[in-house]
Amino acid sequence: MLSVDGKIIRVFNPLANEFEGSGHEKAYLLKKTWLCGVDVITKDLPHYQVVDGETKIDFYEYFKILKDDIGYDLRVLVCDGNPEAMEGAQRVYGASIGIQLCIRHFIETLKTIAREEKQEERKVTENLTGYIWLALSMKKEEDCLAQLRVLETLQRTRCQRLIMQSLNQHLFLLTTHFRFHDRYFVPRYNNDIENLFKQLSLRLKSWNMFRSKQNAEHYLKTWALARRFTKFTDCRGDMNRLKNGKAPLELAGVDIRGIDYLNL
Repeated sequence: MLSVDGKIIRVFNPLANEFEGSGHEKAYLLKKTWLCGVDVITKDLPHYQVVDGETKIDFYEYFKILKDDIGYDLRVLVCDGNPEAMEGAQRVYGASIGIQLCIRHFIETLKTIAREEKQEERKVTENLTGYIWLALSMKKEEDCLAQLRVLETLQRTRCQRLIMQSLNQHLFLLTTHFRFHDRYFVPRYNNDIENLFKQLSLRLKSWNMFRSKQNAEHYLKTWALARRFTKFTDCRGDMNRLKNGKAPLELAGVDIRGIDYLNL
């Protein structure tokens, strides 16, 4: 199971100096994307690469390398709903893989719809969004679906109907974790990759941009390797506590004794 997303990084582009377009267009010239995936069980990073953006081709190449060169046997993809990521994974691994849509990202989308609601109905529509979140967070599938059927009866305004339409459209992807519960623990949220990107943002906070794409690739590879070789010390919970004293690569079955990652 892999939690996947892309993080925008700034990389110097000499074409931007004399670019005569808008500021938004110029800023686009200075952007690249770091595609990365976090294995849900081990927290290891089996593959990462700097690409031009989160495009269909970029994701296809990412998953192609992940499968053919690395041999990662993807069973479930956890993502924020990017259609390019989902299509890329299915093209490489086949349509039978599971895809879990991050519930938090989906609820944020519903909140944008709720903000368009008329003032006198907004509180009710916001509550509807909250009830959907609670239903999707239930432990049993039958309880979740039963609660959602009740919420189906609460459609009075245009925004409420749009919210329920969006829910029905994405329900299969939002409930993937239920269909795999007898085989794997599938998280409902994309927290693994989001937490990784938060750590990286703290590291890059004082930087303006990378001098070149190659510099970005070298730095991010080194940063990722450092994380993969660093042993866990503060994991909590019955299952996570077992990770303490081991590095992500070790949890993935790799013997890292005597290896200096800086020399790889």
